[in-house]
Amino acid sequence: KELSPDSHTLAAISEPVEHTSRTLLDPIAAVEISPAYPDYMVVGTYALLKAGEQGVSVGQVRTGSISIVPVAVGFKPLYPGALAPSLDEKCLNAAVLDIHFHPSDNTLFGVATSDAKVTFFRLTKHANVLARRLEMRLVLLGSVKVAEPNDHGETPLITSFCWLPESFYTRKVWTYDYHTVSFAATVSNGDVKIVRAEIAGVGIAQAPRVT
Repeated sequence: KELSPDSHTLAAISEPVEHTSRTLLDPIAAVEISPAYPDYMVVGTYALLKAGEQGVSVGQVRTGSISIVPVAVGFKPLYPGALAPSLDEKCLNAAVLDIHFHPSDNTLFGVATSDAKVTFFRLTKHANVLARRLEMRLVLLGSVKVAEPNDHGETPLITSFCWLPESFYTRKVWTYDYHTVSFAATVSNGDVKIVRAEIAGVGIAQAPRVT
């Protein structure tokens, strides 16, 4: 049946049955639940520092971090004597603005930051039997510089990005894997960049190759 132009249909939106809130030291800018480990999420923060504060230069007044946070509020041990998991955190010299896991590799994720970069991490889970706890770790894989400073020396922000999932390739070098990934990124100067980079599959001290 066709609706008349004067009629209005509202979708029923139910209120959440329950909700919880978290507080970190700095404001939260981005949250992404891990598709591989859905009991955990990666949270990105930002902090605006005043020029003149200790450790703050003229060109860098933003800092941030990424940390692993449980989705559930309370810890429920799976077996007697189990301790709360050890959760990793990485402090960054830039504010975090966006986080996304890769659709073709559900432990690989990228972080868009205020220093014109996208940085890559791998989320790992390890059962430490001796310590009787899980260890959730953030393994740095490298970063890609997406944009250059303007004529005044100001570094643009990478405000958001999204993966291009059809262009994910893996090649082996000895026992190491290298992944070719592509993504589109929006820049605070109004540009949209399409970037392809080759990154290490695990934590190797090698900068990504950008094309």
